[in-house]
Amino acid sequence: MGAGENFVQIQTLQQLHHDDVVFNTKTKILSLDFFDTLVKRKRAESWIIREAFFTVNQQLSNPLTWEQFWLLREQAYAETGRTNGRFDAAQEVTLHTWYSALFRIAGCQSHDAVAARFCTLLENAERENLELNDGARKLLLKAREAGHRIILLSDTYYDDNAFAGFLSHLGISALIDAIYLSCELGLNKASGRLFHHVLRKEQIPASAFVHIGDNPNADIRQAQKNQITAIHLSPDQPDRQYSRDEQKQALIEFGRSNVAPLIAAFCRWLHANTPANVKLVFLARDGFLAYSAYQSLYPQANASYAYINRVVSNQLSVCALDKNTISFVLRRYRADGLSALVKAFGLFDSPFSAALTAFCEKNGFSMEHLLDEACSEKICGDGELKSTFASSLEVRRSQSIRYLENIFSPDTLECCLVDVGWRGSIFQSLAQQFPCIRSVRLLCLTEEPQRGLQGAVNTLDNPSLTQAMSEYRDILEWLMSEQVGAIKYIDGDCLPVFQPQENVSQWAKTTVQQGIREGIVGLKTEAESGREQTLSVTVEQWLSALKGCSPAFYAAIQSVDTEMGIDGKSQVSFADLLRNHGGSPKGGLVASQKAMEKQALIGQVLDLVDRLTDCRQLVLYGAGSGFNFILPFVKDRVAWIVDINRQLHGKYIDGILVKGTDSLEQATDTILVTVIGRKNQVAPFLVGVRADVLFLEDFL
Repeated sequence: MGAGENFVQIQTLQQLHHDDVVFNTKTKILSLDFFDTLVKRKRAESWIIREAFFTVNQQLSNPLTWEQFWLLREQAYAETGRTNGRFDAAQEVTLHTWYSALFRIAGCQSHDAVAARFCTLLENAERENLELNDGARKLLLKAREAGHRIILLSDTYYDDNAFAGFLSHLGISALIDAIYLSCELGLNKASGRLFHHVLRKEQIPASAFVHIGDNPNADIRQAQKNQITAIHLSPDQPDRQYSRDEQKQALIEFGRSNVAPLIAAFCRWLHANTPANVKLVFLARDGFLAYSAYQSLYPQANASYAYINRVVSNQLSVCALDKNTISFVLRRYRADGLSALVKAFGLFDSPFSAALTAFCEKNGFSMEHLLDEACSEKICGDGELKSTFASSLEVRRSQSIRYLENIFSPDTLECCLVDVGWRGSIFQSLAQQFPCIRSVRLLCLTEEPQRGLQGAVNTLDNPSLTQAMSEYRDILEWLMSEQVGAIKYIDGDCLPVFQPQENVSQWAKTTVQQGIREGIVGLKTEAESGREQTLSVTVEQWLSALKGCSPAFYAAIQSVDTEMGIDGKSQVSFADLLRNHGGSPKGGLVASQKAMEKQALIGQVLDLVDRLTDCRQLVLYGAGSGFNFILPFVKDRVAWIVDINRQLHGKYIDGILVKGTDSLEQATDTILVTVIGRKNQVAPFLVGVRADVLFLEDFL
């Protein structure tokens, strides 16, 4: 086994039984991370939390729903974090403090007692849920024989008493010399401060210390910063080469076992919530697999599939190239620059695209030039360009309307649009043009449900699942979409014109969808026999599988790029989305309190602005809607902007340079994350940075 500097990579603890890095005369202390390194869980943590909740909930005078409990859990974590050192990433809450706050917020008079019962149930269940990883016991015994002192380092909310029970159950109490827990010490590995504390406490040099863990930052990077030899336990090593057959089988199995149940449950929900006289219209491209599954499960139902996307919606909503249109493009397609005026309205190969090219040459712009104030003024002052835009748009709009009239004909009584999600904005523009469109059904609805707009998973009934699904919307939409490129426009023959696709995307998607179709066939048999799963269960299973996907699946999927741009060009890869698929920050997402009064919201924002006033260096992470909201308050203090979108790198927004995520290491004071609703994705990029990290959504 090779070691680079003070770093070693392994796949199992068994590889260390005769390792000369661990077993040499220099090593005095062997340190191990606990969860996912020394031990593994038989069932996901969410399931044992669920069991403890339902047991305690029966004893409450005002019982909670599971969704209410999960939301309160997130709110309580945010509150206890605030009082327990909210802005100190090295501070962790204890289990009892966390749940005592939860039951207090829920209105329980004896919230401390209820929390004590809940924590006892949870600790007991967790204890029974743990088992040693392969090779762990033998490694501990050999370390003891070698005369090593064996210690545990864990970033956790379980206290000393809970860990005593864990070790006793595992039968290794006598082999462990010391335990260092973040919630007990107020220090954690993720900040590097726990390692520093242990070195001083144990009074040994770093050269005599070997630490084993699974977290790339907390266990490896921070240990290395303290000159400690780090051993990374990573079953899914990125340098492992998986054969095409291994990758193919992993993709098929993921589709069959994890995506198919989710789609089938969505179809059952659709069928149960759609009157027999209503025609379902599944929107391309994301609705492709849902439509196919619905046809299979309900062959007699009135359903069709239509090539309608945001381009068509934009064509119906806009008629002139003016400041309002430019403002709209800035909100939705900022990274595309001037080319967004073509992409957003399907004006490829039109007189306007040629006129825009000439406009750029005349004024010294490129098609990638961002729509800043000076550029916008020149556009609005160019009568010929505006006239060409209007005439080209009218041609494309008329082509789209003729296509749509074939689907939403005057004799159609009522239609319901079906899509994956997430807000139903296309519904609004189509319904104005075609009165027969009266409702929309989404797999995931991130807005509050309203008349005509419903989601199988929605933020009102199940906020935690909705937010978690939103974090991985790109991969879900990709898995469910048709095997064609993005729709550019509808041509004169009422046929969609598509962007080309990359071969790697085609292979991976085709393979996953093969598994999905196989799974739907099996689930159809189960449905006929009455053995069905609820949608919430299948969503949880899908999210759990995605975060713990097999190494072969990860190897196959990480080279595939998303198609977030209308032109079909990738802006973000699944490697970015799944880079930290093996874990997430404790406490999950911090949900927005939608019922918060306006004055309280204003107070929170003012608190944030006040907190940022004295920053020597302020870096904003994310150039989306949250960025637009906060920029007016902090513009003069922003050193640079960080965004994952590679098309923005090196460009300027309001005179501020945009850089990539690798620039985060240069931040020395404060990083404000303006991205809303994707905290679990962003947080791992920021663990261990020198700057103080704040999330805008914590203040909204």
